[in-house]
Amino acid sequence: MSQLLIRNVLFIFITVTTTRADILTLSNGETLEVLIIDKNDTSVHVVHPILGELHIAPENIGSVEVTTPNKSPAETISEDNTTELINDEPTWNQTIKLGAGYQTGQTINVDISTPYHADKTVNEHEVVFGLSYRIAKTDGTKNANRFSGAWENKWFRSDSK
Repeated sequence: MSQLLIRNVLFIFITVTTTRADILTLSNGETLEVLIIDKNDTSVHVVHPILGELHIAPENIGSVEVTTPNKSPAETISEDNTTELINDEPTWNQTIKLGAGYQTGQTINVDISTPYHADKTVNEHEVVFGLSYRIAKTDGTKNANRFSGAWENKWFRSDSK
């Protein structure tokens, strides 16, 4: 179990540290390496590796340098803080989380879990996709080794009452 834990942590560390980020320069001069999730007229939705998910008002942003490969942003914020439409193609909203636990007492419990979620809405159709994996041991006995996945389609009818 400890070798599996070490391997998974190293894999995630290497993946996270080699992932390129977008550079967001705030109006006060501070820079953040973030992944831009979404941009609209009221805020820029970003994910920071330490601060987590943030919504930043366009007037608080000095400039944006997009360095994420294969990125197709819906819009960008220019130097004068005005929003310009670049591409109106919807993008996938994605999240991945990693959880790990270690507990000692009368028993020793170790568990690792990682869920992945993605959703995309195009016109009146939404696609939701999710995967998760959990492994756990108690006193050396594996008591959880689960992989699960889900796919969901939703169709909306704006003309219905």
